[in-house]
Amino acid sequence: KYLTIQRQCCLRHSIGDEQLVIHAIPKINHRRRFIQVRFEGDKDDLSTLQTLLKRYGFACPERKKLLVFVNPFSGTKVADRKWKSVNQLLEIAGVDTETVITRKQNHAFEAVQQTDISLYSGVVTVSGDGLVHEVLNGLYSRKDWDELRGKFPLGIVPGGSGNAIHCSILHQQKEDFGDELLAASLNLARGSSTPVDYIECETENRKFLSMFGVAWGLIPDCDISSEVIRWAGFARVYIWLFFRIVKPRIYRGKVHYLPRNTDEDDDVHLTPLNEPVPSTWTTIEGEFLAAYACKQSFLDYSTRFIPDIRMDDGNITLVIFPSTIHRLQLIRFLLNPDDHSTIQTSGVQMINVSAFRFEMEEENDPLTVDAEKLTCNQVQGRIVPRGSRLLLRDK
Repeated sequence: KYLTIQRQCCLRHSIGDEQLVIHAIPKINHRRRFIQVRFEGDKDDLSTLQTLLKRYGFACPERKKLLVFVNPFSGTKVADRKWKSVNQLLEIAGVDTETVITRKQNHAFEAVQQTDISLYSGVVTVSGDGLVHEVLNGLYSRKDWDELRGKFPLGIVPGGSGNAIHCSILHQQKEDFGDELLAASLNLARGSSTPVDYIECETENRKFLSMFGVAWGLIPDCDISSEVIRWAGFARVYIWLFFRIVKPRIYRGKVHYLPRNTDEDDDVHLTPLNEPVPSTWTTIEGEFLAAYACKQSFLDYSTRFIPDIRMDDGNITLVIFPSTIHRLQLIRFLLNPDDHSTIQTSGVQMINVSAFRFEMEEENDPLTVDAEKLTCNQVQGRIVPRGSRLLLRDK
């Protein structure tokens, strides 16, 4: 059998002791493996081979160091160990890093806001989706955000419980979830970045960005309330979900949205929250089990929520769960959300939108942005297509 090593899975090649050694993370039987391949031969022949490998990109490019934030308290508290595994591979690839261990809430936000970005080629989070949100908004708060967002990429190493954004990356890259650290290593090491969408949001008192989405009702209720059993990992949400299916809560308010029109400019402007939404928007008023303005395909390792969504497709997928949904229908939908027959019979709506607004009757209704708690009476957001960059390996 032959082993194929593509350039996008190579970390490094070097010559020594009449050998040329290639360090790579190829797929073998559909799974990533870290390997070393040794070629023996004449020194001139090996030198010619190395020249060809350099010419065709079989090595990671030289660049400035990466600024890395590690949250040791995230999820099941394994982020530090995961980062050490990834960093060992980055060292082989010749990628320099500067590691910052976060010690408090908003540590990374403040550091990114104040640091000299010109010293780095990108910023990396080793945690869950919350630290991605924190770093992204630290960059957003800078005066040079409009310049940075097109050239300063964000990288992700999964270190939390659910890691929804990284699960969605793996899904889009057709990677096995069991290879998440090897895939993350390649994404950071190869030095390539790709444009991705984000959601620009606002409440009554602040503006912020979201890469994951804004959720109201059942889903954030399970996410927030299950924090008391964080030791259970991402399974904690499903334990709480079972309880809420048995004893559901209903939420009252309004869901407004602007349907996506692919024939029009995606530069949507939001009206102030103290003003009505434009006449081109659709409004649903009443009782809901949940509403989710989502930008990622996975909620965690086991829930493929919106299978077809891509990180650069210019869509927000708005999912609305009516209060009238039967418990069995809800279970069927959550187990198989890409089954269109289940969607039709359950009454769940999945709509591609360019903007949304949630108006809650109760301020204490469960609400999250990027799986982090949010407190307000109103929140709205608009898609910004391909507005920032993620470190993703070249195709």
